Amino acid sequence: MMKINNLLALVVCLIIIILTSCNNENDKQLLNEFDNYISNLTQHNVEFKTVDIDSEITGLHKVILDNADRLLVVDHTSWNIHLLDENGEIKYSIGEIGTGPAEYLQINQVFINDDNQIFVLDKKLQRIVVYQILENNIEPLRTINLPSFGSLSIQKYYQYEDNSFGIFKELGSQDNSQYFYSLNNELEIQDLLLEFDGNEVESVRVNNSFTAFYEVPFGSKTYFDFYQGQLIHSKNNKIAFKKFSLVNNTISEINENDIPERKKTDETADFLSSKFNILINRYPELQNNLEFRDLLPIFHNFKVNSEFIYVKILGYESDSQEYILRYNSQTNEFKKIQTPNSFYLHAVTDSRLYGILRGNDREDDKIVYAKFR
Repeated sequence: MMKINNLLALVVCLIIIILTSCNNENDKQLLNEFDNYISNLTQHNVEFKTVDIDSEITGLHKVILDNADRLLVVDHTSWNIHLLDENGEIKYSIGEIGTGPAEYLQINQVFINDDNQIFVLDKKLQRIVVYQILENNIEPLRTINLPSFGSLSIQKYYQYEDNSFGIFKELGSQDNSQYFYSLNNELEIQDLLLEFDGNEVESVRVNNSFTAFYEVPFGSKTYFDFYQGQLIHSKNNKIAFKKFSLVNNTISEINENDIPERKKTDETADFLSSKFNILINRYPELQNNLEFRDLLPIFHNFKVNSEFIYVKILGYESDSQEYILRYNSQTNEFKKIQTPNSFYLHAVTDSRLYGILRGNDREDDKIVYAKFR
């Protein structure tokens, strides 16, 4: 009788092990649904090449293309703006650290209008410096001191057909909402055109003395691009875009419901916990946020050209393959482009895409590009 009971117990244990294994495999399959979707996409093959930039550039911050597809680079160690030739050599430089003319405490945004003029936003100095890009140099035009926006803070500045626009967020707000306003000639706020969901925030204790709302580094964020009079925006926890046309004040949507959500796994949680270890130690509320959240952002930037939207997918493991999703607005088709790891998308043209390849140290960063075949 004892032998029979032992045999039954062994059978029950085997069944439990098999069922548990199946459940784990099912859970793993569900968790990897997004990765499976990416792996099944058709790949658009490109070759990434390095731009051999001048050794004088030591702190790559932004890579911008002007209307003639000439390369401009912002160096965060000096707040220089460099105009480069096709070989990566500096043709002309302007700007430096300071508070005087053509000087910056921080360059937050660089926007180029249809007349190939550069608008450089410095939120610390509350001003925009405007330049004209010429063939071999950059000519200062004017400095615009920003008016007071009250409880709002300007995040981005755009111009279309001599009309000015800005994206703002409300300081200290729990919902962290963002707003798109038209501006008058003095850049004062005029009409509210759009309102967006804000970046995800967490309530944290600062120095055990007061509570503040801190943007979650692994939380959802709203990203923007501006192309030919259209403001394109998207929350990065889903592949869904809205285009607001300043030409006719209409909104169109691209919503890809077939793309799965990005579920958190033990591996991604460990990666993020390690990456943001300093912040998590300072604000334990962020560790709780990471522990109890189910979903993670899908992408960290996108860029638009005449035919495509390029979406840089976030890489959550240092040894995993990284991709850009290329959405064809004519055929509604997605393809994938494999990128080097730690590649950050900055600019696209109809024939190339540019970005910064982050090294282990910032001085090891490189400009890389891919030419479409």
